[in-house]
Amino acid sequence: MRPRFGNSSPPPFDLRRLDILHNNAAALDPDLAPLDGDIEHMQTAVWDRTFTVNLRGTMMLCREALPHLRAAGNGAIVNTVSNSRCRAI
Repeated sequence: MRPRFGNSSPPPFDLRRLDILHNNAAALDPDLAPLDGDIEHMQTAVWDRTFTVNLRGTMMLCREALPHLRAAGNGAIVNTVSNSRCRAI
């Protein structure tokens, strides 16, 4: 499947191959952000949303990308996390 670029000309790059997947997920809902940090008072719904976005989303993207990366002969998966892992909770 090739996306259309206004004039229907082919894009200047090859969309038939996947060489890299970069996961950089974050649940940045402004309503939940103030509640996501203090585990002592964190609501279960906030915890579930954070894990769904950050972990489940990453797993699903990796799972879907792997066959395409293998078909390309090689590839890379880069998972980025925030620096909040360094903060005591």
